Formats: sequence, structure tokens, C-alpha cells
Amino acid sequence: MRTSLLDIPQFSSFESLEAAQNAYNEMANEYVRVKKDSIVLNSLLDQRAAWGRMAGGGGEINTNTFNRDYNGQFGYPTAVSKYEYQNMYDRNPFAHRIVQLFPTECWTTHPSIQDNDAPTESPFVSAFNKMNRQHSFWAFLRRVDILSGIGAFGIVVFGLDDNQPLSSPIEGFDDPEYPKKHQLLYLRTFPHSMVDIQSRCMDRSSARYGSPEMYQIQNTPNRDLLEDTAIDMTTINVHWTRVLHVADNKEIGEIYGVPRMQLVYNILLDITKVFGCAGEMFYKGAYPGYSITTVDNQLPVQFDIESIQQKMAQFENGFQRWIGLQNAQVNALPSMYSEPSGLMEQYINAIAVALAVPRRIFEGSERGELASGQDAILWSNRLQERRANYIVPNMVRPFVNRLIRYGIIPEPFNKDYTVEWNPQQYSSEQDGTSKADMETQILERYFSADLSRIMSPKDYLMRYAGMSEKEAGTYLNNAKEYMQSQALLTLDAGGMGGERDDVLI
Repeated sequence: MRTSLLDIPQFSSFESLEAAQNAYNEMANEYVRVKKDSIVLNSLLDQRAAWGRMAGGGGEINTNTFNRDYNGQFGYPTAVSKYEYQNMYDRNPFAHRIVQLFPTECWTTHPSIQDNDAPTESPFVSAFNKMNRQHSFWAFLRRVDILSGIGAFGIVVFGLDDNQPLSSPIEGFDDPEYPKKHQLLYLRTFPHSMVDIQSRCMDRSSARYGSPEMYQIQNTPNRDLLEDTAIDMTTINVHWTRVLHVADNKEIGEIYGVPRMQLVYNILLDITKVFGCAGEMFYKGAYPGYSITTVDNQLPVQFDIESIQQKMAQFENGFQRWIGLQNAQVNALPSMYSEPSGLMEQYINAIAVALAVPRRIFEGSERGELASGQDAILWSNRLQERRANYIVPNMVRPFVNRLIRYGIIPEPFNKDYTVEWNPQQYSSEQDGTSKADMETQILERYFSADLSRIMSPKDYLMRYAGMSEKEAGTYLNNAKEYMQSQALLTLDAGGMGGERDDVLI
């Protein structure tokens, strides 16, 4: 037995990683049993941690017990490329849902562009609505909202009638006095996986310092599609003046956002493993394996392997339900199948927590489950917050401003406009009663506390009932008309409303 640290053989003295692992394990177990020198034992444990890192693909040996390469050991990539994100989105249904969840929910309703200061019908609003009907602006913005979340960004390319290549800048783009009157021919959207930034603005005195100058688009079709004809693998260079750059979840810079799958990418890999293994287990476990043994183990029997393989193939793949073998016995092996639903429940919970989304909303209406009243209110507020703080300032306004700068639509009155987006209400049959109760309690509190002394009914409904200004105004107008109609009915009844049972006061 080795009794000192110097007696421990070096890793390089072993022929293979497996041989070193077996030897060090044996020595460590031996020192544990006899309770020898703790320094020697700790060194052996450090060596054992190093094997774990090497087995996990970490490369160099790391003898620090507290610095294990978990990514390598568990099969997780150290870094994820934009192509891997795209492939995960294309193939994994959970990845697809993660990327599309917020855009799909936010764009179930559309904003409206208003030129509130215009004294008459605004040419700006009329022109925008006309172009929107022709080109479906909201559909394209919804699309780029989705694509920008797969990788670090997405882009919208504007096709104009200036008869210039896409690689050239728009003439007079930075000059507000330069007359521009273009027609919009088309819009195209691209994800990060199809776009490379070829050059950037390197002028430190420019407001666009560090921003892309030229984009290169790999105009390739979906990798999963098989085409009968040859595909034109076209590379297109596009100048930034023809591009709307959209990046979600920006943390440090303005160019790259955090992909929506990044936080849960390891979980998505595990889900792929679970689904793949579950399918293989079910496929192979549903049909048991077989072992073929000799009838008499005392007598050596020479198997005719080719003949046995042929007979087993006929049994497995055809309609033959019998096997004829000589001096051999076929035994069915027990099938094994592990139910993955419990593990999948944990994965879904983890994804919902990471996205800060109620689980039933993440799963969607396909399961026939409706969110609770509290979840629905919180989720509606979350969508409104994303619309107000991200979609409007980072997508809608830059898009409308580009249309104005290109001369596609005229400028608004006083060169300003507003974007209105009414809140989306989430309700269900189960939540209808609780919502009605909540609104009734809000109104009762207003009158019982005599809050009319310090706050108008309209302000109260907007602040505490979550109504928009338009909804609160409509609500109060309807209430006023109802009260006036009831007062007329009371007068018709002789001024004594209580004397008629069919009069509601």
C-alpha cells in the first residue's frame, strides 16, 4: 500500500483514461477504508474530479473539486450558435412556443395610429391606413417580432421604387430637406440565422457608432424542405437605410438581444433527450428482445448464425408467427419502459418560471384549460407593458418613421402622432362571476366611501377598474342615459316609483 503523496502515480503513466480512473478509484476507496493520511485522500479525490471534467469533454485536466465542467458532463454546449437556435426552433415544439408566446399574444389585437392634433381628417392617417390595407403592416411586424426572438435580432427589408440596388443607400436619407417620394414595393423579414453584419459605422462622433452599415442576407430556403429543382443560393447585400433592425431583450448594446431560448436552452436539450428516449423505449420495449440458447449446455453446439438471423427476420418483419430452430431455445427478454410524464412536468414548470408566465397560459388553449382570474389579470398587464415599453417604441414607431422618411406617407400634423393600443381582456366562463363581483365591489367602495369628493367617476374607473379612457366614458354615458330613462318612467308612473313593480329605479 502506498503511504505518501509521492507514491501516487501520475496520470500520464496510465495507458488510458479508463485505466487511470479505475486505479485512482481503487486507491481512494482503500484510503477511505483504512483512514490513512487525509492529504493523500484529498489528492485522490481531486484527481477523480479531473477525470469527470475530461470525460465531459472539458479538455485539460482540472484538479479543482469545485470547478467541474457541468456543461461537458451533461452534454450541454458551452456556447450556442444562431444556427443551433434556429434548428431548435424549427424542430422542438416547446422552443417554438417559447419564441412565439409573447408576439402571438401581443399581436392578437392591433394598434391604431392617431394624428390627434390635426384639425380635420389627417392625410397622414388616411395614407397609413391605405398602405396598411395593401401591405399588411401589422402582419409583417408580428412576423419580425417572432423572428427576432429566435437569435439575437431580426430585420425588415424595405423594397422601394428608386431603381437602385439594395446595397446602395437611399439618396438623401439623412437630409430632411431632400425631397423624397417613394412607393413601397414589398417588405421582407429575415431571422438572425440568415443575416450577417458585414460592416459597422466606426465614426465615434456619429450617433450610429457601432451600428450596422451593411447586412449580408443568405437567401436560402428552409433547410427541412426538399426541392425538386436546383436552389439558387443567393447572397444579398443590403444597406442599413433599407433595413429596420429589431432586437428583443436587449441588455448591454442596441444591436444584439438575448435569444428567448437562451435561458432554457439546456432544458430544451433535455426535453429532446426525454422525447427521443421515450419514443425509442416504447418502440423497442413494445417488442421484446430474444435470447437464443442451446437446449443442452453440456453439448457444444455450433450455431448457424445466418440461418438464425433469417428466421428471426421472418418472424419480426413478416406474418410468420413461429420459429423453427434445431438444438436451440428462444427466450423472450423482459421489456422495460419508463413513464416520462413526471419529468416533463418538471421541465414545463421550469420553463414557465424562467419566462415568468403562468403555466396554463404557456401551455395554451389547446389543452382546454383557462387561466385563473388572477393569472389572467397579471398576464394582461404583462402584455400591455410589453406593448407600451417594447413594441411601440422599438417596432411600431421606427417602422412608421421609416415610411415618413421614405416619403411613402406624408408627415403628421405638427410632425407628431400617437399610437393607441387598447388593453386585451382575458376572461372565461369560470372567471366571469369573479370579474363581475370585483367590478361590483369597486363601485360599492366608490359610493360607500364618498370618493366623489376627491375623484371623478371616470378617473376612478380608469385607475382602479382597469378601464381605458374610452371604456370609462362609454360606461358613464350609458349609466347616465339609463338613469334618465328611469327618471322618465318614474314621472310617467305619477312620481312614485315604488308604487309600480315593473319600474327599475
